[in-house]
Amino acid sequence: MQEQAIQQAILARLGAVPGLLVWRNNTGATVNTRGQLVRFGVAGSADVLLVAGPSGRFCAIEVKSVFGRASARQLAWGRAVVEAGGVYIVARSVDEAVEGLRGAGVNV
Repeated sequence: MQEQAIQQAILARLGAVPGLLVWRNNTGATVNTRGQLVRFGVAGSADVLLVAGPSGRFCAIEVKSVFGRASARQLAWGRAVVEAGGVYIVARSVDEAVEGLRGAGVNV
């Protein structure tokens, strides 16, 4: 399964859970109507972000295909999330995302 399909499935599964605020995190760049390069998002940040209620715990899920690998920048961003008290997961399936969140004490 491709990363985009896995990401969409994770968003659908977690988006159906009451008490979770879930969104797709876009990063990249585009050219605006004046020809200027506009960057958006934080380089290395995870594909899926969520806030788990009622505690407000921040969670980040980096989505990868079966053979995909997280980059050094992505792993560094994940370490920063964990050091700040959040949850960071690299998931290759919906089940891995859910198991990772449950393992961190998030009610999904």
